[in-house]
Amino acid sequence: MQHLEILPDLRGKTAIIYERIWLLEELEFLKDSEPYHILAIDREIYLKENYVFTAMQGSSMIASLAERLIRSGVEKIIRVGTTGSLCDEHKIFEVIVPLAVYKDEGTSSQYIENIFPCVCDIELSSKICDILCEAGRSYYRGISWTTDGRWVESLDKMRKLKKWGVLSVDMETSALYTVCLLNKIPCVALNFISD
Repeated sequence: MQHLEILPDLRGKTAIIYERIWLLEELEFLKDSEPYHILAIDREIYLKENYVFTAMQGSSMIASLAERLIRSGVEKIIRVGTTGSLCDEHKIFEVIVPLAVYKDEGTSSQYIENIFPCVCDIELSSKICDILCEAGRSYYRGISWTTDGRWVESLDKMRKLKKWGVLSVDMETSALYTVCLLNKIPCVALNFISD
């Protein structure tokens, strides 16, 4: 493992941010990749072909990671994580691709007023959905909800959001979309239903 004090030159690469580091360690694609421990973000990253792989959880942390990756030259960011479904018909491990996110966490408001919409890059989203379709994976596209308060999510609020057509809830997507939107970096999330 190599230790670096600054981020490497990532110009032209696509960053894939997983929610958990063990997901990276399980990827066959990365078995022959050498991890770099980056002191600036206190995380391991894996470089392979035109991609950089890393992991991060939580709105403020993923926003900070996205800022550092963008400053290092990445051209696109894709998040692969988990989400809770608000829809009874969804099944565990199906994918939700949020097109827009209801911001209910504290990080996004540090960048831009909450009234401003939080959306993914539609072109990148369409490419990802085409790949999912070709692979035979079912997925849903729509509105998601990001919150900091996993343990204080109220049933009343969930029912209201479900009634409004919100598909899912997670803890990272709105902050990531906000940072990428302001930096004009294409971004999309693939959130696997975990509950």
